[in-house]
Amino acid sequence: MLRQSKRSNHMPVSRIKPVQNERSSCKENERRRGWKSAMVPFASGHQSRKNKKNFFALPFIAFACLYILALNYPGRWGRSGRLKSQNPLNHPSPRIVDYLHLRNFNHNSTTRGWSISHRQVEYEESQLLSSADYLENRKSDFYQGEDGCIPLHTWQTATFPSCNTMHEIDARPSDDNFIFINCGSNRCTFLIQGDDNSKAVLKTQKYRKSFSDYNFEMARVDGISMERLTKSKYITSIYGLCGASQITEFSEGGNIHDRIKEARLTKTDPISPSEKLKIGYQIATAVADMHSFESDHVTSLVHLDICCHQFVLIDGVYKLGDFHLSAFTRKHKDTGDICLEHPLTMHPKLRSPEEFYEHDNAGRIPLSNADVFMMGNVMYYVLTNRWLFEGFSNSVAKQKIMNGERSAIPTSIQQSKDRAIKILLKAIEMCWVHDYKKRPTAREVASFIGKGLKEIEGHLDDDVVRLQMPSLPKDHRYTDSDFYNNIWN
Repeated sequence: MLRQSKRSNHMPVSRIKPVQNERSSCKENERRRGWKSAMVPFASGHQSRKNKKNFFALPFIAFACLYILALNYPGRWGRSGRLKSQNPLNHPSPRIVDYLHLRNFNHNSTTRGWSISHRQVEYEESQLLSSADYLENRKSDFYQGEDGCIPLHTWQTATFPSCNTMHEIDARPSDDNFIFINCGSNRCTFLIQGDDNSKAVLKTQKYRKSFSDYNFEMARVDGISMERLTKSKYITSIYGLCGASQITEFSEGGNIHDRIKEARLTKTDPISPSEKLKIGYQIATAVADMHSFESDHVTSLVHLDICCHQFVLIDGVYKLGDFHLSAFTRKHKDTGDICLEHPLTMHPKLRSPEEFYEHDNAGRIPLSNADVFMMGNVMYYVLTNRWLFEGFSNSVAKQKIMNGERSAIPTSIQQSKDRAIKILLKAIEMCWVHDYKKRPTAREVASFIGKGLKEIEGHLDDDVVRLQMPSLPKDHRYTDSDFYNNIWN
């Protein structure tokens, strides 16, 4: 905060010397002394009469300045001097962004290089909304399609930002606060700590990504999805949301990819078959909770990006997060029937066969079935420590998937007599059923795994199934090029 100067701008009249009629070569000084005198309307003599004229001219000058501003910015000012909201939701337009850019992304480094870069954000005519119009304009119109479909629930178009909480974050980098963790394709994550040393994660959009309506909408979908799924103990909790940033739970054990990467690098597997079966149960239960959290158990939210990076270890549970590519179920506005949607086909090695077929034929499908298929992919990683279709190109992998082939499972695992491995193998087969109409739901897969766990463990905790996982090595690097090099092949 800037401190106010101790010297007052309004000094007593007795301390101000009267302006002398002396000649000066600097007309600017005379002008300044004249304005200074004009601020003392009660001076006496001839100079006082001149000051009175200058003093009474001030309101007219101020009015002229305001009139010029009004001409330059017509129609922009509303009642009580507030800025009129002439735009729908999701149209924030910052002007100048000062960004602290990490020069070195080494997570284990104690010294970090920072530099300030300046970027002129593209000017948009629409301005930030007035807070007075928040309730009227907070709803998103992204799901008002031209195909006769409307949102299934009113919450799907809402948002509940908590910008004050976000702005209170101490963003000064240090050895124990605001520490860089990792970056994904769209966002970067930082570790932040509260006054009580509690830890959380700040996710924010990459600086070089466009701050567009679509990216703000992805952040909104991510935030409202976690808000709706708060009661699930297998979904990451959210603590704050503002614009393209959010605060979520901190993971002390990394994600599933980190475990697989470590096993591949060390050529050892410290996770027992029973613990792998528990991971499979956590994966299936998280997706099942997402698909059936409504009271009528009709799926209103699909993830569309279920992968090993989206499950992070928190208090012995791999919790599902990252809903920024998710979609909401819609219904026909006339009949009320659930609308089918166009599928995604990015990262072909990860997609389901119906997504390829319907995409190639401009068709539509229920997207929840594709979530179940991708759920099987993550279980495959956990069981085999392999990536899907390693050594094959995306085009070849796509053809294999459409022909009913799946990524190979090592013979040693296929012939294993371990009960936990057999159950997890069967669960993967259930997820990978070729015909999506015959594919089990996520809840059915979770129930199957849970029944097997109960047989092995003798009981199944009704509250939450937790893991006993070894810690990641201190020199572990949170990078994922090994995974993306495969799926981008």
